[in-house]
Amino acid sequence: MGNQEIFLAVISIVIIGIAIAVGLTMFTQNTVEHNRKSCIADMNHFAALAIGWWKTPLISGGGNRVSNLNSSYGATNYIDVLGNFIGNNYNETSNKLSNGNGSYEIQSGGANSVKFIGMGTVIINDAPVQVTLTVDLYSAAISIDIIN
Repeated sequence: MGNQEIFLAVISIVIIGIAIAVGLTMFTQNTVEHNRKSCIADMNHFAALAIGWWKTPLISGGGNRVSNLNSSYGATNYIDVLGNFIGNNYNETSNKLSNGNGSYEIQSGGANSVKFIGMGTVIINDAPVQVTLTVDLYSAAISIDIIN
């Protein structure tokens, strides 16, 4: 085999290696973006349910426009009532919902608002995908922050 053939073989191997590396990077970025968008979609759904729950009277199982989710309804915290209303494997001990896209913690976002903290299933930069969504229950305004 001559020098030209060896040179072409080495160049071919380098080009194939670069193509594989670029393909893996694109696949990883696509997976992260998909998980992030799935978490945001889940939290948008939870926010819509939270708004409906908040506007529903207590007698019908709703939040009766409670101004502070940290207060309680009898022996039950309003966050737990909301979490049980939303469902998705709600855990009263940790205030978390979960599904195939990730786990979501429910917190009070302040007066008349709920904050959802989503932790995705995909790891990037040694941490899971993380997104927060805060919904103002009175105006239905939503703000989203991408953490990772």
